Amino acid sequence: MKQVQLSIVRFLKREDGPTAVEYAVMLALIIVVCIGAISALGGNASGIFSSAAVAAGSGGDPNVYKWSNGDSYNNQTGVYTTAGGQTYQDPPGLASLALEDGAVQQ
Repeated sequence: MKQVQLSIVRFLKREDGPTAVEYAVMLALIIVVCIGAISALGGNASGIFSSAAVAAGSGGDPNVYKWSNGDSYNNQTGVYTTAGGQTYQDPPGLASLALEDGAVQQ
């Protein structure tokens, strides 16, 4: 019985247990901070990568030109669409103006 009591006292006096608990608490706090940062910046990063993909012209229609204000022109159909949804059929000179005026070909 004395042997069991001595081993319990030695176990409680050792420094190993609290050190491991402290590391676990620090790791948990680091994980919480990382998750918070990722969730806060995730939406912004998604928007930035989407904008970059559009600017690079990846995965889009090569006949469609888009302006930063939301207007677009389909070179194949000749339809100009405003950001508000109004459409115009074949506005004169728009195809040649598209690249000069800052439109991004998709």
